[in-house]
Amino acid sequence: RVMLLPEADVDRAVLALEGRPADQRRWAAIIGIEKYRSLPPVDYAARDAYAMREYAIKVLGVPPSHVLLLADDQATKAEIQVLLEDTLPRNVGTGDTVFVYFAGHGVPEVKNGIQYLVPADGNSQSLRITGYSLNEFYAAVGRLAAAHVVVFVDACFSGFKARTAKPEFLMSGIRPAFLEVKDPIVSYPNVISV
Repeated sequence: RVMLLPEADVDRAVLALEGRPADQRRWAAIIGIEKYRSLPPVDYAARDAYAMREYAIKVLGVPPSHVLLLADDQATKAEIQVLLEDTLPRNVGTGDTVFVYFAGHGVPEVKNGIQYLVPADGNSQSLRITGYSLNEFYAAVGRLAAAHVVVFVDACFSGFKARTAKPEFLMSGIRPAFLEVKDPIVSYPNVISV
């Protein structure tokens, strides 16, 4: 486990909390990818995932056993699919609340503009096969039996390397994506995206 070093006042305050009573009807799926096999890192993404774990337990009342975390190399496409398309559906019940958090690269596909979350083992030259499209992601969480699914996505989808002094594209031939949310409530009435 990564040691969470409180760098911000809000993190120090949360770590000092006794914690909210655990609610057995709450779940958290947390994915944070800082180190990629074939792409530049996303600074602090793993640390943010571990911080989100603490928030889930201490602020949101998610029992520690209901926090499912994938960080860095654990967050392969297969493991993300298992988490969102198998583990959560088997465990989440009607009326439950699920918090889903993703921190890492988001990339638009060059040929068709489809937006992808990039797993740790994602290959920028083959996103259709190695990426996890936002459509698949929202469909997976939208199918959960939960009454409420709250989604936090910390990925920019600009096509640029994160936090560089001189803007540089993440991969050749990429173009920035401009996300337009038509009305996610219509497609997945139990999902709230933040």
